[in-house]
Amino acid sequence: MAKRGLMQLGSLGIAVVCLVLLIQLFSNTAWFLSPAGRVHSDVHAEPPPPRDPVGNHTLEEWPTESGREFRQAPTLDPLVESGVLPPVEERLPENPLVVVPPQQYGPYGGTWRRFATSVADVGVFASRLAYEGLVRWDPMGREIWPNLATHWDISSDGREYTFYLRRGVKWSDGEPFTADDLVFWYEDVAFYEELTPVPPIEMLIGGAYGRLEKVDDYTIRITFKEPNGLFLKRMASGFSAMMVMFPAHYFSQFHPRYRPIEEIRAIAASEGLATWRDVWRNRTVYVSNPDMPHLWAWGVRIPAPVQRWGISGLLT
Repeated sequence: MAKRGLMQLGSLGIAVVCLVLLIQLFSNTAWFLSPAGRVHSDVHAEPPPPRDPVGNHTLEEWPTESGREFRQAPTLDPLVESGVLPPVEERLPENPLVVVPPQQYGPYGGTWRRFATSVADVGVFASRLAYEGLVRWDPMGREIWPNLATHWDISSDGREYTFYLRRGVKWSDGEPFTADDLVFWYEDVAFYEELTPVPPIEMLIGGAYGRLEKVDDYTIRITFKEPNGLFLKRMASGFSAMMVMFPAHYFSQFHPRYRPIEEIRAIAASEGLATWRDVWRNRTVYVSNPDMPHLWAWGVRIPAPVQRWGISGLLT
């Protein structure tokens, strides 16, 4: 009786094994006959001939021999003719940075629509459409390119960085962009304790903060006590874009170093705000403050319904 039971159990085991093998055979056959199977079988085949690469844009400095004759979008012509805008040659720097497209120049005009799910999404404007720092990454994120700085020098020990600003750059309200704006950011924003209790970590190395100084109107130098080999990469990764978001001529009128604090407190009271710092921070929210000068090509026409929050808060 026991022997018969063992024989039946053995037959059942053989049947299960055969069923598994049969299923595996069907699976392999189905895979081989499917498109996925054919792709897999062609892994070692000759690759298709390469297509012409689309490429990425590159940058060039404006050749001085080309003079000061430029073109602009036709929609801007009436503004120049009516005197609302100065001629394009007066709006551009002495040495404009030229973006060279990979294939052809695009047409003027059109509407660029972007998708957002909430008020918080307006913050992507700074990193996506307003990336204007002293230096920036190339499209592939491999090389650091000039931008508002035409070039830079780094000392052999990695402690000293000198940036040479592009001459003739203007804020959106027509005021010149100079080294004074960066000194204002350094002394009156980033290292002004009432606005920024904790200075930006990008300026910290070896337990000590770097020092920014003005060499001349178009040159700044940042010095560290210890080598800071990653500083240029941090500058290109958004830090230098933050540095150039505080035009001194505009924000000084809301800063107690340049205006009696009683007057700023009066502005706060008239706007229903608690402190002078709220007046400051509300002015730094560029998406809800159309009056804030900027260096990028876009302007806010309809303020976004943003709460009291500012760029200075990003530095804390």
